[in-house]
Amino acid sequence: MEESQPTQPAEAAVGVPAQGNELLQVRGKGAPGCRHPLEGELVVGRKGHVQVEDKRCSARHLRIFQDEHGFFLEQLGMNVSFVNGLRLQQGDRRALRSGDEISLVNPSNPKSQKEIDQPPAVFIFRAGPSEALERRSLKRPLEETHLGGTLGVLAPDLTEEEIQESWDMRSVVLGKGSFSEVRLGVRVRDGRKHAVKVVSRRVFEKFQSSRKSRLSLVHEAELLKSLDHPHIVKCVEWFQTHSSLYLVMELVDGGDLLHNILSGGAFAEEDAQRLFRPICEAVAYLHEKEVVHRDLKPDNVLLTEKDRAKCLPKIADLGVAWKSAGSEDSRTLCGTPHYFAPEVINAKHGGYGKKVDVWSLGVVLYVLLSGTPPFEDEWLYEQIVQGNTSSTPRSGSKSQPPRRIWCDA
Repeated sequence: MEESQPTQPAEAAVGVPAQGNELLQVRGKGAPGCRHPLEGELVVGRKGHVQVEDKRCSARHLRIFQDEHGFFLEQLGMNVSFVNGLRLQQGDRRALRSGDEISLVNPSNPKSQKEIDQPPAVFIFRAGPSEALERRSLKRPLEETHLGGTLGVLAPDLTEEEIQESWDMRSVVLGKGSFSEVRLGVRVRDGRKHAVKVVSRRVFEKFQSSRKSRLSLVHEAELLKSLDHPHIVKCVEWFQTHSSLYLVMELVDGGDLLHNILSGGAFAEEDAQRLFRPICEAVAYLHEKEVVHRDLKPDNVLLTEKDRAKCLPKIADLGVAWKSAGSEDSRTLCGTPHYFAPEVINAKHGGYGKKVDVWSLGVVLYVLLSGTPPFEDEWLYEQIVQGNTSSTPRSGSKSQPPRRIWCDA
């Protein structure tokens, strides 16, 4: 998973653009010419930082605030608000993007022609450059009973509009994979943040056909829901549309191990041992469940925080994992070439099993301690099959020679 986007500076000013909508501009705190600095939050209402003299508005109607993931709106008052026509009740939260229309009264139910020409409490939110935003006409609320498929049962197909009523996934893309991307998802009901993996049906089916794989689209969702380990990312729920599968997972804030190594170089032996042991424990748990991950690599190890002395690992991305020693997928070339075991490369001559994960763990440990992969790109498969590697770090890398490390897991 990729690191989250850096926090934008925040400040708000009110102006009046065309069509009678007020412009709620968000700029840098302390920037010259700004009238309403956003020091923690910006409250809109009859008694807020931005005051609206309309009896239908609460004294503290809503607040706009910012965290490391971007800008968000929270409905404070009992009277409702609307973001792009979507109704928000007290306690609801939604991510904000430039161009979002915030209405403190029902925009589809004006009381007079004057309100049509000049709405009394409608804002256009701006944060940096203006972005075009498609207006959505939402049909019906997303019921809790529609969410979360059970093992072996497909979750009902939902419309994208139904999902958008319960989940806001527009603000941040956390990472991308071969046939999916991971977005920051904010649950409107309570404002809780999750990582939402969105898998494209079309791209997955193309992969499925090219690899002759029997993995189904819902395979990862079913597998994750069946697992419970502190060092494996948890799946909260899942649902699907005609074009995509959505996996709602716990949000792990420290980025992935690969980016940590790229930015900070190789791990000290003590930190590497402390981090590697729970990774091994998680893989041992998978193997007890007869699950082979098949794509273990630093990219798929998420960290709870960036501080190496405190971070804990969580294994992610079980998209190509399989759960049966007799599965035909045990002969499929899956994973990432630099982390392939010799058995995977020679899979057409015979199947492979749990030992391929153990090999990949060894490569992960090598990278953890040296900051560089053990095999060069040229003649990669030959090096792996023959076990040819060098302990000399590549020129210019923040790395150190690999050393022996013991991990009783």
